[in-house]
Amino acid sequence: MSCQLGRYPGCQHRLLEELGRAGGDSELLDLDALIELPYLSACFNESLRMYPASGWASKTCTRDYELLVKLRPGDNVMIPDIYPEPGEFRPKRFLDGGLKRSKQQGVFLGLGNGQEDFPKFGGLRRPAASINRPKLNGLK
Repeated sequence: MSCQLGRYPGCQHRLLEELGRAGGDSELLDLDALIELPYLSACFNESLRMYPASGWASKTCTRDYELLVKLRPGDNVMIPDIYPEPGEFRPKRFLDGGLKRSKQQGVFLGLGNGQEDFPKFGGLRRPAASINRPKLNGLK
């Protein structure tokens, strides 16, 4: 994600502004504060869309279906990248319900497709994390 943010300074600036507003006067942001940041989540999801952890996604056909070819139950179908400008880093794809739509269509899995997007670590509901708030000196 950091590489993409370096290539897209507008996205980087928007994320730094969001991080700068989060957490009140605290210098350190905890996981609960980070989870509530929509643009940070969108950046993570866009990075996972571009560089999926699993490599690719496929679906198994459950009934006869004709698309460009005839599919039968049990056939595996690779899911193409259906997003406009798929090579561009555009976190806004995942804002305003975009994440939910992509998951409902079965075209984005991110870190999973269950109730929680985080894998379970040692029985924890979600990983413990914190991040230092960025210094925004000189940013406008």
